[in-house]
Amino acid sequence: MLACNLLSAERTGVFYAKEQRMPVRSIASGKSAAKAAHAFLSAAVEQPGNGYQSTMGRLPREQLEAYVVGRTSPGALQRPRNPVQMREEAERCLHCDCHAPVSCKLRRFATEYGARARVFRNAERPAPGGLQRHGDVIFDSGKCIRCGLCVQITAERHEALGLAFAERGFTMHVAVPFGETLSKALTLCARECVEACPTGALAVESEEERSDNTPNCRHC
Repeated sequence: MLACNLLSAERTGVFYAKEQRMPVRSIASGKSAAKAAHAFLSAAVEQPGNGYQSTMGRLPREQLEAYVVGRTSPGALQRPRNPVQMREEAERCLHCDCHAPVSCKLRRFATEYGARARVFRNAERPAPGGLQRHGDVIFDSGKCIRCGLCVQITAERHEALGLAFAERGFTMHVAVPFGETLSKALTLCARECVEACPTGALAVESEEERSDNTPNCRHC
């Protein structure tokens, strides 16, 4: 943490923010210092931190084009050329793409056990995909941990198609059988699958969780 309360005996209650090369990181450092100072002045016994944070990093062009499907307008990959486009881009950038930053069990356990994303920095990972939609319900395969809860629920509720595991081994993933759409897969139990999903891979788009302790990204 770049901004924090200095807990040495003679300097308790001293806070600082570190200047960074990127302005957005400098702002994030100042925000962290302000939050720590507020907690100190409020005599809070314990303030929850930001929790485990993970960023995707830079994607190759072909993966980026696949990732933005269903997430943003087709022109979002183009450099803004006027004030209106710049404003739209800024609003999109400051919007968190995770719909379960508060209730995500995977994030909670990663925070509790001190997981570090950089340990797996060089590990190969599947290419992220776009969003699938069924009304207000969205499915983000990149957040799916293959727990199988949604597969089990659709089977128990006797969905005509439901969800299933596709492929085998490291490439196994949850998908709609026969390449059909999510709307055909979840006709009876979409809400139940959303409530059971531990990571927000299945979520209701209009019910995005927000909290003071869930920043838009690790930089702001």
